[in-house]
This record gives sequence, C-alpha cells and structure tokens, in this order.
Amino acid sequence: MDISTEGHWINALIDYFSDGDRWKSRIEPSRFKLRHTISNGPHTSLADRHGLFSAFLNAYNSHEDIVLSPDDLWLMVTIYFAKYINGNAEKLRHVFVDHEGEIELTIVQTQAKPDWNEFLESMRNKIADNVKNDIVTLLAANYSTTSRVESLLFYATIMNTFRKYFKYTLRWTLCGIRKVHFLGTLDDWLLLRRKTEQLQSFTTPQDDFYTYIDGVLPVLDQLISTYQGKVDNTFWDKIFDIEHAGPESGSWTKITGWFLRLCYGIHMKEECKMDEVALHPIVTPVEFQDEYANEKRTCYIVGGFHGIESRDEWHKPVMSLAIFDDLSTITELESSSTNELLSKRALCAINEYKLKINQDLTNEQCELTLNELTKLIGDIFLEISAMFDSMNKQIVDLRREVLNLEEEMNILKYRQMINDYNLLVRAPRQTSCKQDLGQDTRTVADQFGLSMNELIDFLRIKKRSNATFHLNLEMKEFARRHLIDQQYDLQ
Repeated sequence: MDISTEGHWINALIDYFSDGDRWKSRIEPSRFKLRHTISNGPHTSLADRHGLFSAFLNAYNSHEDIVLSPDDLWLMVTIYFAKYINGNAEKLRHVFVDHEGEIELTIVQTQAKPDWNEFLESMRNKIADNVKNDIVTLLAANYSTTSRVESLLFYATIMNTFRKYFKYTLRWTLCGIRKVHFLGTLDDWLLLRRKTEQLQSFTTPQDDFYTYIDGVLPVLDQLISTYQGKVDNTFWDKIFDIEHAGPESGSWTKITGWFLRLCYGIHMKEECKMDEVALHPIVTPVEFQDEYANEKRTCYIVGGFHGIESRDEWHKPVMSLAIFDDLSTITELESSSTNELLSKRALCAINEYKLKINQDLTNEQCELTLNELTKLIGDIFLEISAMFDSMNKQIVDLRREVLNLEEEMNILKYRQMINDYNLLVRAPRQTSCKQDLGQDTRTVADQFGLSMNELIDFLRIKKRSNATFHLNLEMKEFARRHLIDQQYDLQ
C-alpha cells in the first residue's frame, strides 16, 4: 500500500472519530500505525467521498468507458445496508440475534505473526453461527469475479454490519458514458439482483432502506439488460446531469440523475449538492491481545473503495481494506503464570512446525505432541544435570592429580638440592668411600620407615640445634656408619 492510500484510510479513521468534523477533535495521524492491507488492483487516483461515483464521474466527464463488476455494486449496497442496520440496531435486533447487548466473539491464533486474512474468514464463520436468517451467506460475495480480496472485504463489511451486537477480539485492521465493460458472467449479475432484493426481507415497507432497495433494483435491471445487449441509451444518458447553481461567489455543483438512487440517504432526492454524495468506509474495532508482548490494544479494520484505476480510456473503482493499530490504546494484559506462557509458546512452536510439515493435526494429537515435547525438555534438563555432575567429578580428580604432581615436584626439588649440595660441599677423604648421598639417604629413610623429606627435615633440625640424636642405638649406629664414617658433611 503506498503512502497516499495509507493516508486515505487514516483520514477515514479521523473522520470516523470526529464524526465528519475534523475541527471538532484534533486527532494526529501519528496515532495510527498501519498493520495490514490488501487491494484488488492498482489505482491512478484516490477517490473522494464515493469511490464508485468518482469512477462513473471520471468516465462521464471524459466521455470514456466504465469498468464494473458485480462486486463493486454489491459492496456499495452492503456498506449502505451496514449503515442502515447500525442506525436501527435495537429496532432490528430481534431480526438478527436473540441476545441483548454485545457478546464477545474471539479468534485465537497461536502463530508467531497474526494472520488478519485468516482472522476475517474465521470471524465471518463465528458471526454466521450467532446470527439468524442466513444473512451472512447473503451478504458474502460469490460471483465469478469475486477474488480473495473481495471476499475478505465483504467479511469485513459483515463484521461492520453487526458491530452493535458483537465485540470482536483477536487474541497473540459530463458528457455521458461511452461504454460499459461488465466483468463476470450473466449469472453473476442475476445473482447480484436476487441477493439485493433479498435484503428487503430484513426491513419493512415503511423503512427507508426498503425504499432504497426499490430504487436500486430497476438500475440493476437496466445493467443486466445492457449486459444482454439490450442497451437503453436514454437510461445511460441520464446517469448524471451536472450544473453549477447559485450566484458566482457562492456557487455550488448540483447533480441529478439515476445514480442518486444508488446512494442510500439521498436516494429519494431528485437533485443534491456534489458533496452530499458519500459512501462512508467501514470502520470496525477489534481488541488485539498480544500475549507475546503481554499487552492489548485496539485495532481498526478500515475498508471500502479507496481509489480509481484510470488507463487506456477506461475507469474502474478500486477497493481495499487496511488494519491499523491505535497506539493510544496499548495497555498491559493480566499477567499469566510462567508455565502457562511457556505452554502457549510451545504450542505456537508446534503449530509452526505443523505448518512446515503440512500436517493437519487434531487438538488431541497436538496435546499429545505438547506432552511429548514437555517430557523431552525434562529429559534434556536431566541429561544436562548429569553432564554437570560428571564434569564436577572430573574437576575433583584433576585437582587431586595436580596435588600429587605438586608433591612429586617437591620431592624432585629436594633431591636436586641434596645432589647439588653433595657435589659442591662434600669432601671425601678416601676415593673408595665415594657414594651417592641420595642413595644413602634413601637407605636410611627406608631403614626407619621414614620418607626422604621426613629424614632430611630431621637432620636439618639436629644440625641447627647441635643436639644429639635421641633415637635407639640402631639408629645411632646406622647414622654413624653411613653418614659419619663416610665423611659426609651434613652442613
């Protein structure tokens, strides 16, 4: 959607909130943020107050062609029907619903990103389940020209028609016509005529909408005759008659012709001012509950005719719908438990996976899958815990090995010290007495069940204190024989 079209629908929202008087309530366009939009074609210009009228007027003034589809006429009629229902909601309540006040219709989506097209389709079905007289089927478009865009726009129109009875929630908006080009089949146009006439069954002959349909049906009959090749040039010559009226300083454009019969509200007038011709867009609020962000806000579904496509000497009305966030309505959702949030997000992940593998799982299968996923997550945590326990045990073993290595290093250092000392300071007097001090020291230590470190510490203490040996005679004799007699200088 380009910026100009986005601006068109933002202006429609501003008109909606200010009741058509923009000076009544200063509303900044920045209040609204575009969330989603679809359109049934490109446009070369934006429509004013009535898209279908603007397309006819462009063709009329240029003496060029008009391109029409049954969807175009049906959208206009159903938008006016929605206006009629909303203006007489309590009077007509018993015709459509059995409840008082509003009941909430909620669509729950668990995918990571809201799907507004799916929301419109689902909401159409929910409305159909809660209203009487098969009116939803009647209001929907089912012509050969009806594409997905038109269908969705009619679903939005259905929502707007009954917005006084329901609250909608999404939980995770002047020369004459030269030729007429008819889209669709003859059956489509005959169906359009039947569906339009059926709307009278929801009114009474005293209602102005009943009178409106009475005026629309002859126009549809003429369109069908033209489609069949029975062209009434007089009829087409009288579609518009436009002239300027009033004094020059305060002149206004006056319009007459049969097109006024298509405009609910002025359908009984023979003439009117140009700016009285209006087809207001549908504006329907939806409460959007975003459980990912833990917040809720109001979204608005806005739609209708937004422009005209003009090219190659023909003009066609273009319809679209858009969905906007009202940033001024953002509030926090009631907090959910961590388990509940995790379950919802897990279910979302399952549904995303389900879409990827293109499997249509039932709710029971989905619940089983969720239980399996929960068990799998628990098993993973147990495995991680066991891994940490194993790592801690390995760390303890490594520390023990480090201590053993440190002890062996100390022993090696003592050996080196003694060997260095033996080489530097001992002075053997007899060559035959040369022996390795380290071996002698080990022999003494083994004899008395001491470690080498313990024996060396003992000898050092005795040397420093000049004390005599207080061991048994065997120790004295052993020490004298192995140390003193071999002339080892213990210093």
